[in-house]
Formats: sequence, structure tokens, C-alpha cells
Amino acid sequence: MTPGLFVSGCGMCCAVGFTAPAARAAIRGGLDAFGESQFDDKLGAPIVVAELPLGDVRGPRRLATLFESALSECLSGQPGVDPAETALLLLVAERSRPGYTDRWAAACFQACLSVSKTPFHPESKALPLGRAGLSTALSEAHALLSSSPSAPKSPPIKHVVVAGADTYLSSHTINHLVREERLLSRGGNSDGFIPGEGAGALLLSLATPGRTGLHILGTGTSLVPEEELDELAPRAAALTTAVRGALSDSGCSMDDLDFRMTDLSGEAASFREAAIADTRLLDHRSRPFPVLHLADCIGETGAAVGPLSIAYLAGTMGRGHVPGVSALFHLSNDDGARAAVILRYLFS
Repeated sequence: MTPGLFVSGCGMCCAVGFTAPAARAAIRGGLDAFGESQFDDKLGAPIVVAELPLGDVRGPRRLATLFESALSECLSGQPGVDPAETALLLLVAERSRPGYTDRWAAACFQACLSVSKTPFHPESKALPLGRAGLSTALSEAHALLSSSPSAPKSPPIKHVVVAGADTYLSSHTINHLVREERLLSRGGNSDGFIPGEGAGALLLSLATPGRTGLHILGTGTSLVPEEELDELAPRAAALTTAVRGALSDSGCSMDDLDFRMTDLSGEAASFREAAIADTRLLDHRSRPFPVLHLADCIGETGAAVGPLSIAYLAGTMGRGHVPGVSALFHLSNDDGARAAVILRYLFS
């Protein structure tokens, strides 16, 4: 992705804050907003969730409310940004998510456009790719910024908003996850995650040398073969391939990076896969490689976790609030998709 992407603006909306400064402060302080929900586990105990106080608003309208909050913050203070020259790439839940239909992505996209009232570029679209769709969204953003519009008479694209909006707080999804014993439960399951919701937005432009701020240097993707998805001992080959692809794309090595950001949210199998990938990638590293993730504070936020995590790093890397200024960020989907991103904060 030469010359890479630059994060010009960002917005966060999650259970611990409706704005990026509030959310970052809460996450740095280790705060959470976990609470009992109206959903019950198999033993009748309330399931703990990370829910925003949005009342009875559900479905695409709920995601649109989260998205509008993150988008308005992302675009505020950006006087040089013309919406007509800005494409929106909206990450939403993957099609295989229980409780979601083929029309879900289109409904969410239309709901988000309706609440934002922003006339985005015609190249805008929804990407129903889940967490690991982040790499695809960033690669498409780079392609849009680097080439001429495909639609006739369309204005050139000068900025791209990569946003993610997602929620696990639907009855279909929760009931499926309870049956599969994938949720953290006071009724006996300690190997699970806390379902949450949120939205993140990133305003991206092509990077220029020496510009102070967060730069996205490279991306990588891979896919776990279907026959390996249910293995108890993951081989981590696909995750390793995605990371190596991002390293190659960025021109970096693992020794160049200070820490790792992940989408890990509590399930042991995901941690095992990440640990195995570490053994494949860090065989010559002599210094520590700290791991950060947001789920301890905001729960599992699905397709929103990528933009939320990068928005978090955009406001903390340059202030010494994280273990360095260069990072690997990797993400995984239940459907086998794996993704990796290399980021670096540059000072002028």
C-alpha cells in the first residue's frame, strides 16, 4: 500500500464513551460498562453485556445511531473535507452471523446514510465482512484514493471514511451464542466473551512523508480452510500468512514493531491461535512484544472493533499512552477470514 494511508480524523462510540476522548480515557483507566441484560443463559442467570443506553431502538436504526455519533465526531473540525469527494466504506457483520439476513448490510447502509444526511461519493458501499474485513476496507480505500472514479462524471475521491458499526445484542444472535456456549456466563461458562456494540470511523487520505500522526503502512489477508475451522488446536497458518503479508506490504519486519493490537475478546481458541502465530513470527525477537485489546472494556464489538481500535491508537500512540509508536494489528472472523494491519505514528 505504498505510499500508505494517513488517519486525518476519527470517531468512537462504544459502551464506555460516545466520543473518542471519553472512550480513550475510560479504556486507559481500565473502566468498563458491563451490566446484566434481559437475556438469560442456559441456567437462567442474566447474561452480562456491554450495552449503550439507546432504549428500545433496535436493528439497522440502532447501528445508524451509533454510526452517526462516530461519523459526526470523525468529520468535525475538518473544513477541507467535501462529502461529495469522500467515499464511505461501512463495515458491518459478516453474512454468516446468526440472526442476520442477506438484506442486513443494505438495510444498515441505507439507515446510516439516512441519519448522516451526508451526500457521500457514489463509490460508497457497505462491506459485510465482519472484524477481518478491516484489511479489505483499507485496501479498497487506498485503491479509491489512488485511482480515478469508475462512475462517469463523478468527482475525484480525496478522502475515504472507513467506518464499522455492529451489535451482538439481538435475540437471534444471543440465543445462538448461548446454545453454542460461547458467551461468558455466571452460570458456569468461563471460556466466552461479553457481547457488546459500538461504532468507529476513520477519515483517511493518502499519506505524505513526514506528516505527524498515525500512518497505515500495510495490510494482509488470508483464509482458514473450511476443514480446519473446527479444530481444537488451530494451526495459525492463515493468521501467520496475513501478518507476513502485511509486513511485506509495509516493508517492515517484526523487530521493527513495538507492540501488538488484537481483536481478542475472551475465547481460549482465539488466544491459542494468536500464541501459535507468535511462535512462528517472533522466533528471533529479543525484546518484549506487549499485547493490547479493547474487549476488556467495551466487550465484543464485531465489525466495529477495527475502526474503534485504530481510532484509539490515533489518540494514544503519540502521547506515550501505549507501549510504542509502531504496531501490528490482527483480526479474525468466525468464518475463517484473517487480517493484519501495520501502523506507525510519525512525528515531524
